[in-house]
Amino acid sequence: IVTGFMDGAKSFSPCIFRSPWARPIWTDTTGADVGTALENHPAEFLRKISAEGFDGLWLNGVFRTLVPSNLYPRVKPDKLEVLNRLVDRAARFGVKVYLLLHEPRAPVEDDPFWKKHPEIMGQPFRFAGINAALDRRFPGMCSSALPVREFLEQSSYRLFKNASGLGGVLLITAS
Repeated sequence: IVTGFMDGAKSFSPCIFRSPWARPIWTDTTGADVGTALENHPAEFLRKISAEGFDGLWLNGVFRTLVPSNLYPRVKPDKLEVLNRLVDRAARFGVKVYLLLHEPRAPVEDDPFWKKHPEIMGQPFRFAGINAALDRRFPGMCSSALPVREFLEQSSYRLFKNASGLGGVLLITAS
């Protein structure tokens, strides 16, 4: 969104940055980006990006490893704790944290999840030729299935309830 002009240059808000130390998004199928967020966003880095005019940063997020839900009731709270610590750290420099979500993000075809929930399995897809770690079949979660819609609603609610300082989310759906 263009919000104004400063010295003839366009100003965007939010102006979002990605840490050069973060994992490439195509290799992060489990949301590990959140787990390493504190080491990849030290205070001095946040101070510098803020001084350069950035007021946001983004991390890759995966609901199934971040917040509990009907489909993933047992989630370790460590990633959410790290996320909240980064949100607090970044706020000291006027920087908000955004999560990039590709939801509903399904696990690989041979994951035990599919034996437990075969009724929500949708069309499989493959990322052939992009990265060897992703060169597998990933069945989609069928969003017309009630459990999947409940998963998305519960996960979104719990994310924003438990990480209320988030700047927002960037969404790419049908993953």
